[in-house]
Amino acid sequence: MIVRWAPAQGFAPSPSTGEPIVGTLATTAQTAVLAYTPPADGGFVVYLALTVSATATVTASVTYTDLGGNARTEPMVANSLPAGGYSLVPVTVAAKGGHAVTLLVQATVQNAVEVTASIEGLV
Repeated sequence: MIVRWAPAQGFAPSPSTGEPIVGTLATTAQTAVLAYTPPADGGFVVYLALTVSATATVTASVTYTDLGGNARTEPMVANSLPAGGYSLVPVTVAAKGGHAVTLLVQATVQNAVEVTASIEGLV
């Protein structure tokens, strides 16, 4: 089940499926490209794929709140990526209800990284 999420400005549902967000990082600042606030505690999987048009260093992280408090995991830490397509290993988190699960992505070259992402709730 794909959960309802709030894409960042400039990002929209994929025209092919209507579910994952697709957008290009227009800045070199860290960008919250996707967020979902679950109404109750649960498990969630964050999927991320990148299309890079020019070599860029990319960092991706997921922030959320679990039973221990604020948490962060980084599926990609400052990797230099040449032009090409990349599918990252999905990130599974156990998040507390009422607190956002947020995907943040940063690239060193603006307009060079297209992000496709979704957050799926585990049933």
